[in-house]
Amino acid sequence: MLKSRIRCPLVVILGSICLEVIATASSVSGQGTPMFALEAKQGPHAVGLKVVEQYDYSRIFQPLIDELGQPYRGERARPLQTLIWYPAQKSASSPVTVGGYIALEATQTSFGKPKHPTGIDEWFQAGTKSAFAMPMWAMRDAPLASGHFPVVIYAPSFSSVPWENADLCEYLASYGYVVIASPGIGVTHQSTHDLAGVDAQARDILFL
Repeated sequence: MLKSRIRCPLVVILGSICLEVIATASSVSGQGTPMFALEAKQGPHAVGLKVVEQYDYSRIFQPLIDELGQPYRGERARPLQTLIWYPAQKSASSPVTVGGYIALEATQTSFGKPKHPTGIDEWFQAGTKSAFAMPMWAMRDAPLASGHFPVVIYAPSFSSVPWENADLCEYLASYGYVVIASPGIGVTHQSTHDLAGVDAQARDILFL
């Protein structure tokens, strides 16, 4: 058993929240043991997940001229792939899998046009392939639970995806919170350790 802590980036409204989880290393012999298992108890609510592809039209993300010197012909506004976890009604739908979350990265900034993973993204997907079929708690577009719920805005860490702590976001939703997250990207694509990079993520939070 490998004991670890979920990373604790900025959480808006409720402040920083850390959960201690037990991560079970997968069996080297390939006996089907899950790569990681969240042993926290699910709350009274089922968990729904909506993926919203939206643009912040007040900011420019793509240049006028592309890397080949040609006019950029796509949408130039800042894309914000927004994940919303929420308390849901129980449903017979199949839950999202680890692979389902990972697949969202292919269209994170290119809505409707999947990009083939390269570099560290390709390495990450290859290393986690054995966990792709592992079910999580959330169900895509599950019916909303009735009631009023507080909102948490989750800001992912440096250049990370909005679902980097999907288990934490699902956990909070199961206990009656709506959790909203968008990618940790800089002014253009990668986050940067400077004022412009910090400002870009702060403005993403403000937009959400």
